Amino acid sequence: MVYLFNELKVSHILEAGDTIAINTPIFTPYLQIPELNEFKLQEFDVSSDESDDWQLVDQKFEELKDPNVKAFFVVNPTNPTSRAFSDHALEKLKEVVAANPKLVIITDDVYGTFVDNFKTIYSVVPHNTLLVYSFSKLYGATGQRIGLIAMHEDNLFDELIAQMTAEDPVIKEAFRKRYSYVTNKPHEMSFIDRTVADSRNIGLYHAAGLSTPQQIAMTLFSLTNLVYEGQADPYVQASKKIVSGRYKAFWESLGLVTQTSDENAEYYTVFSIYKLAEEKYTKKFRAYLEQNCHHLEFEWRLAADYGVVVMDGAGMGTDVGYLRISLANRPIKDYETVGGRISDLLASYYTEYLQTKA
Repeated sequence: MVYLFNELKVSHILEAGDTIAINTPIFTPYLQIPELNEFKLQEFDVSSDESDDWQLVDQKFEELKDPNVKAFFVVNPTNPTSRAFSDHALEKLKEVVAANPKLVIITDDVYGTFVDNFKTIYSVVPHNTLLVYSFSKLYGATGQRIGLIAMHEDNLFDELIAQMTAEDPVIKEAFRKRYSYVTNKPHEMSFIDRTVADSRNIGLYHAAGLSTPQQIAMTLFSLTNLVYEGQADPYVQASKKIVSGRYKAFWESLGLVTQTSDENAEYYTVFSIYKLAEEKYTKKFRAYLEQNCHHLEFEWRLAADYGVVVMDGAGMGTDVGYLRISLANRPIKDYETVGGRISDLLASYYTEYLQTKA
């Protein structure tokens, strides 16, 4: 994703000061990268809410129709809320592109394999979309950092580069000088080829690529999908079943009904400690907790006193009080323990609350 941000800047598709939309809540670095001095992009959140099952409402799509919005960055299914775009949302996005045809879309689909009948944004607006996928989640290869970037042969990015080359002689000459080191046809170099070259600062283009062990791992991961193309992949099915079991165990350990939907990847889950206080106890206790317990204090005590470390949801764009639980890599019984300890900590706060009433 960093390489793509860089290439959008180098290719003058995004300039400092341009407005980009980010679908929040989202993986924290995607909020931070555009703010860096290297990019200096203006962000606005196209946010979703738990009351809408973490789906974007129609008004948010209307905001994307503004031609001043140059790009839309998405994790689909989302991290941390684990929701894929619904069919309705995908149709609305088609309307957005029709109204704002130069909108750049980058979608990170790393969790897509955990949703039955998943539909990527790339499948409905391929001309405008850069698709990012990583093998890290499905195959447990997070440390390998191996994945891919895909784009349609007929794409907006190459069109924008060709237009700038034709209209701006300064940019045309800059492109010629930059890419003539690696090709004798610098103005015909595609956006995706430029991304590879610029990821190695041109001079090390010949050294770009994966190490041999990484290439072998990526090939084997890809081959498993080719073997089962058009039929159920037993590895994918087993992975989804494992993650779903953890998800169900965690929610049931809190004494709550499991939240399910067709778009739920169940790879992460988020919940509000304040809403949980109300559901398990009373509205008055929720009000007490909101007034007397900072959400970071709850997370600190959970780690210090109960040995459970969670991610703060607010840092990923949720309202304050939301915690993110990763369901990626622990046995089911551990998630039962996590839920039980969260309940125990909440119970201790409730005891303190009752003492104030005595």
